[in-house]
Amino acid sequence: MSRVLVIDDEPDILAIVEAVLAVHGHEPCITTDPGLAVSLAIEHAVDAVVLDVNMPKHSGFETLDALRADPLTADLPILFLSAQGNSEHKIRGLRHGADDYLAKPFVGDELLLRVERLCQRTRRGESVIGFQQERLEHALYTGDFESKQVHFGRYRALEVIGRGGMGIVLRAWDPTLQRPVALKTVGLDRFGVGPESGLEFVSQLIREGAALARFNHPNIVGVYDAGVDSQVGFVVMELVEGVSLMDLVRDRQLEADQVVHLGLAIARALATAHENGITHRDVKPGNVLLSYQGAIKVTDFGLAETVESLAQDFQLFGTPGFVPPECLLGERHEPPGDVFGLGAVLYRCATGKPAFVGGALPELLASNLAAQPVPPKEIRPNLPTELSDLIVSMMDANPTARPSAVEVEQALSQPAATALEWDPTVLRECRPAEDSGQAYSAKLIDTRQ
Repeated sequence: MSRVLVIDDEPDILAIVEAVLAVHGHEPCITTDPGLAVSLAIEHAVDAVVLDVNMPKHSGFETLDALRADPLTADLPILFLSAQGNSEHKIRGLRHGADDYLAKPFVGDELLLRVERLCQRTRRGESVIGFQQERLEHALYTGDFESKQVHFGRYRALEVIGRGGMGIVLRAWDPTLQRPVALKTVGLDRFGVGPESGLEFVSQLIREGAALARFNHPNIVGVYDAGVDSQVGFVVMELVEGVSLMDLVRDRQLEADQVVHLGLAIARALATAHENGITHRDVKPGNVLLSYQGAIKVTDFGLAETVESLAQDFQLFGTPGFVPPECLLGERHEPPGDVFGLGAVLYRCATGKPAFVGGALPELLASNLAAQPVPPKEIRPNLPTELSDLIVSMMDANPTARPSAVEVEQALSQPAATALEWDPTVLRECRPAEDSGQAYSAKLIDTRQ
């Protein structure tokens, strides 16, 4: 499918062009205002422009000049439409910079053929990607997203709000729905992913997002969209104003009732996902978001599996210290693996220490593989025995011995009913950090180590 910007002042022509393109699977963006050409072309990341040469008080040549003057639209293929079909006018249009010329009236099949040929041209790709990459790098370096406008599809990046093992997280603006969103990037080239795999990446992300959207859980960050732009995959999500759980537990223990409420919310999210056939595969403090209004939400469902599916056979995706031992041995990550990750998360919350330690990655992986953490109650004697035992059972080396997410939810529901409610005021002095705050962030792990 291609996106095509159509600019014409004649309603009949617009209707014909829109119908022809839409019927054949293309996405037309229609306007009668030539002054919007550049902004719409960038906003909708169009693949081609169909432009009327003569419009009242405005020449198509002026619009073409404006498109060619902006780096992000300079190489867009442009089809001129004109009621003046003489050769002199056609030559003038082509010399001025149009890529093709079609006289009115025209038949739909000819219009479709010319548009599809323009969209297939490869000459647009590298220069637009180059300018986009240059703008992104400049904005990341200087923090100036205002003067160097950076777009991913239709979404305009506003600022960096986080960094992780796969890429950056941006606050972005959705001009279509007029709302702020969180946009997470995945640098596909880091994983040796080409254009064809990139399309599969997007398809899988959209499938995961659609599955999550069906049950719209209050403890799961909503996924709105996914795409690929300039070899950068991106996922568009609900924007949660707050901090990650990692920011909160970076240098502190949490009270037992806070651990219970956090565990209950995460367990509910995992239980619902597992019931719907979705496994998270990277449960860690950085993937739990805490809003300033009191919401507790798990993010990045399905992202780890999608990226791992593009990796080599001897690699797995995850965060050392939270990866279930069976996966380090090459087994598939199943729901019990998510429960293991949740156990490691609650261990960190309850003790202020990681469940598994190691000065270097091989040592950490060895500790992770052994799955024999010191019981939390030995580190923090005042912790309720039942909570300590539950956390230990969730990190059992044998996945069949671990409780399910539903069982964890049930075990935590009774204490939560008698404990104080989760109080977001604990976040007042907590500030989000750009890095993950962990010795090792989510990454592809070479299992041959």
